[in-house]
Amino acid sequence: MADYLQLITFKMKKLVICNLKQYNLKQDYKTYQKDVEQQSDKVELIIAPQAIDMHFFNNNKIKLAAQNVSKYEEGAYTGEISVKSLKNNNVKYCLVGHYERKEYNETTKDIIDKIILLTDNDIKPILSIGETKEEYDTNKTLSVIESQIANIYNNLPYDSIDKIIISYEPSWMIGNENNINKEEIEKTINTIKAIVNSYYEVNPKVIYGGGVDNKKIRLIKEINSLDGIIIGSKSTDSDSLKSIIEILTT
Repeated sequence: MADYLQLITFKMKKLVICNLKQYNLKQDYKTYQKDVEQQSDKVELIIAPQAIDMHFFNNNKIKLAAQNVSKYEEGAYTGEISVKSLKNNNVKYCLVGHYERKEYNETTKDIIDKIILLTDNDIKPILSIGETKEEYDTNKTLSVIESQIANIYNNLPYDSIDKIIISYEPSWMIGNENNINKEEIEKTINTIKAIVNSYYEVNPKVIYGGGVDNKKIRLIKEINSLDGIIIGSKSTDSDSLKSIIEILTT
């Protein structure tokens, strides 16, 4: 496993995923769309809006992601969004296992079922993993990460594993402005890649999320093995998003 930590520097465009959550945009959708499209040449830009707003971003310059998907392929599940509906609306990615979803009792079995449904329909899952503040403070980050990966990956077919993008998101960093430790994040990202490569023979893309802003991105961008970032509330303002992307790509 240790040998795999000599990673090849990422040469393609960085992934930038904008999780708009349930926030209102700082501009109207048309203005926001026009502004963010200008950034699409610099990065692989993926927007995850509220489901009702997906049609604003259904174009060639911006790739579309869903914030959630039903664990059932179809049926009488009021309020859920089916994977077939996502596919029919040109959705290419979907967040899975986000910390905020887990707070609503989303289980590991739910996550596994969703990943299989998504990959069977040519939609790439963006799988969120990460430790709590208590786990971080007791130096359990790496063991927790390895356990989270095993609990999901051991129950997936290889064809699904090969399509997963992993988002390392320490839950205690989401939605706050805590300082980050670049060396610790880099170690965790390299460990994630090494685990998946060693046990599942896949070279995964790994991105970072957790309160990404103008300050944190200056440190995060120095991690050569990082394949991209996921941005929450800061992505709802096109000026903030533009600033983050400019720092990331220069």
